[in-house]
Amino acid sequence: MDDKIYAVKRHVAKLIENSGFNYSTLAIRLGKNPTYIQKFCKEDSPRRLDEYVRRGLAEILQVDEQELTDLPVTPHFTGTASAAEKLASFLTKDDVVIDMIDATACCGDGIDNLPEKVCGHWKLPAVEFKSITAGQPENIKMLRVQGDSMMPTINEGDFVWVDISNNFASSDGIYLIRMATGLAVKRLQAGLSDIVIKSDNSRYYDITAAVGEIQIIGKVVYILNGRKA
Repeated sequence: MDDKIYAVKRHVAKLIENSGFNYSTLAIRLGKNPTYIQKFCKEDSPRRLDEYVRRGLAEILQVDEQELTDLPVTPHFTGTASAAEKLASFLTKDDVVIDMIDATACCGDGIDNLPEKVCGHWKLPAVEFKSITAGQPENIKMLRVQGDSMMPTINEGDFVWVDISNNFASSDGIYLIRMATGLAVKRLQAGLSDIVIKSDNSRYYDITAAVGEIQIIGKVVYILNGRKA
């Protein structure tokens, strides 16, 4: 690859590092896949940023657009701003974006339909995010639950935030786990050699499993009421 292109990639990475933003937040707000800008900075492809992304990114980073490309920049005029540039004006360093996963975690017998894709995003102020969890935004995944085994703590249709960096039973709490029957949200009580899988609904029996028999996807750090008013 041309040395000039590599130089631009390194420069953009440095600008983003100094800005306080992260790659995925910028890419999402500019209408791209969460990994788009990181791949541009760290990999050979894409070789250059899409023009509308470059313009929006220059506005966010408050730099001359020419700094983001090795090619001459074509002038553009007021009134012809792209959708990405308009989105950029609403993004600040104090925003956090959380991935919403296209999956439903069962609070009953368990299901397994967690595709490796993001179906949407939820944006909120960083100060609000930090009041909820000390986790990193890229580690928090949001998904809907179904079933009644965790009532009254979690009701059918509620949303949970799952911290996937906490994928071991570090303490008693509610976790997203993968059982033989699929994904489930359950309360775990960890012992030295086994884990008790509990339901908050007394209609369900406890299950005891040896450590290593279940896969812990992450710990539930927040529950959002998903019921209509």
